Amino acid sequence: MENVKLNTMELPAIIMNDFIPFPHTEMRIDLTGNLQIESLKVAEQYDNMVVLLLPNPEHGEGKYMEVAVLAKILLNMSMPG
Repeated sequence: MENVKLNTMELPAIIMNDFIPFPHTEMRIDLTGNLQIESLKVAEQYDNMVVLLLPNPEHGEGKYMEVAVLAKILLNMSMPG
């Protein structure tokens, strides 16, 4: 087996509770939680990239699937107030 070099980086994450995102698709997401909105602000420092985490209900609250979706924010529209 070949030696494989893995590059690692830290990115902000958003937990997706209402739907499952698929790679290579565009979708509109309404974020209302303060932590989710803060993740969007932090993503600006990382070329608008975020990790979308999927909950794993079989393993309890606070547990996530082993696979996530890497997403690029194309447009961020904020409502005043």
